[in-house]
Amino acid sequence: MDEKLVISAKWAQNERNKAYEAMKKVGINYFEPFQHQLLDINSFFKIRIGYVSYDFADHPLAHLLNSLFKFHDRNIFQIIGFSLRPDDKSVWRQNIANTCDEFYQMESGVSAHDLAKFINGKNIHILFNLNGWTAGARQDAFALRPAPIQI
Repeated sequence: MDEKLVISAKWAQNERNKAYEAMKKVGINYFEPFQHQLLDINSFFKIRIGYVSYDFADHPLAHLLNSLFKFHDRNIFQIIGFSLRPDDKSVWRQNIANTCDEFYQMESGVSAHDLAKFINGKNIHILFNLNGWTAGARQDAFALRPAPIQI
């Protein structure tokens, strides 16, 4: 197995373990992995793409991605935004929210389990983590695999 893949797999398991420990502290002693929506490729459906970020605000990431959301082909895709930061009332935030088909403001301090459960409930097919390792990132929620494809 590729060394980088081994390191990534160990990191993901560590993040899952930390999320499970946090859930135990609030009384969730068993976690059933999320069931993802099964798609019938013979019927018409739109691919639901989710974007999760703490930086949907007056922030360089929002400046760079400001036009990305409006350029998705809406005949094929639905765009769902999940903001991890309170609304800063900036034009950047408003433009992103207005160009998403659905946009959700997540509560500050939401647990990894609750965030992952909320995202999973929106039937996202492809989920993007736009934070990486920067401030406000929620790798703990991504480690719980709320979407079948995560980037």
